[in-house]
Amino acid sequence: MESFNGAEDPERAEHIQARARAASLLPGLVAAEAEHELPLVEWRLGPRGSLLGTVPGGAEAARAWADYFGAPVHDVPDPATGAPTPEVATGLDDYRGVTVVVRSRL
Repeated sequence: MESFNGAEDPERAEHIQARARAASLLPGLVAAEAEHELPLVEWRLGPRGSLLGTVPGGAEAARAWADYFGAPVHDVPDPATGAPTPEVATGLDDYRGVTVVVRSRL
């Protein structure tokens, strides 16, 4: 039977560890929503151990999370429409090697 824990594949093992680091950040980010009165985010794990969040409220919601992270807001084209969508992304070093992205939606 094939093992799915990554023991035989170092790249897969690294990927699993990255996802575990990202998942460990979720409780703190959810707590920050309440503590700092931030817009509520729908969080999901990204394919390579990042945390991806979607927040309703457009640019204002993105700015609130940008202030929390100390990161700039960038307008990123929406893949479906091409319209600019405010997005905040942290650097890898900010959160235990995890990139956290919050994208707003109207």
